[in-house]
Amino acid sequence: QDGMVIYARLWGGRKLRIGDDISPWYPTIATLPDLSVLVSDTYVEEIHITKINTGDSARIMVDAIPGKVFNGVIYKIANIGQELPGFESKVFNVLIELIDNDPELKPAMTSSNNIIINKIPDVLTVPRECLFAENDGNYVYIREAGKVIRRPVIPGPENDEEVVIQSGLQENDKILLSEPEHFEHDTINTRD
Repeated sequence: QDGMVIYARLWGGRKLRIGDDISPWYPTIATLPDLSVLVSDTYVEEIHITKINTGDSARIMVDAIPGKVFNGVIYKIANIGQELPGFESKVFNVLIELIDNDPELKPAMTSSNNIIINKIPDVLTVPRECLFAENDGNYVYIREAGKVIRRPVIPGPENDEEVVIQSGLQENDKILLSEPEHFEHDTINTRD
């Protein structure tokens, strides 16, 4: 049968080689993996595990194939967490089936997985470092008519990089990335 041969591993994790004994309890010498179904095996920390579900979409980036992004779907989430080296808390094993296939993909390649837990179309977002907070609420600094103005905003959902702005900004407002030394407060007229 055509395929890629993967040698079996012994108890210590070493690959089987010439001269090794084969036992009747573990008679496998090598396997031919089914490359028509590709799976990314990953771990999610316990504080995030309740945010994901089977059927959620994922984007997979493979270190050995830079620039390509593969689509996938979560099809299995472990019921019990485990402690693994390199993680501060327990992690849950998550299996993602790749929808896209590519002849460059090989077994045991290292991947990075982005699990999509929420899609919010047509929203205004700013980088997280642009949003500031004080007792009186959240705000950003914008440049308008040659002046720097501190503008109150109402933030929404966020991820590691961006924050959705629900109100307070318009598309094409010029946002500052850092807090300036001098600024003016934006005044909002209200009626009682």
